[in-house]
Amino acid sequence: MEFDTELKHLALEWAEKVYTNIYMALTEPTRAIDGIELKYYDEFKAWGFFDKFPLIEEDDEEKNLAHELFIMILAMDRYRKLKHDKDNPPPKKLSKWEKVAGRIPKR
Repeated sequence: MEFDTELKHLALEWAEKVYTNIYMALTEPTRAIDGIELKYYDEFKAWGFFDKFPLIEEDDEEKNLAHELFIMILAMDRYRKLKHDKDNPPPKKLSKWEKVAGRIPKR
């Protein structure tokens, strides 16, 4: 399996955005999350990540390892999905006519 750096950058940008939205929802009572962000929040909460690695925004890198951990976990999951979609594109959808023409026996 070859590593695609373009997909890595896309995954890291996406993970940073998701992390920021989850952090903002936890710290601001007026913000809410839904969709994929809520799915990841529920999964992290079920595994006890927030108890072991509280989400904090600090400039000190030693105290902010949880930030990097969450970003890397999210990015790795997203990269896997992006790589799969790139390597296995969906099959071409046939129109109704192509389906009918494909079933007609050739003379």
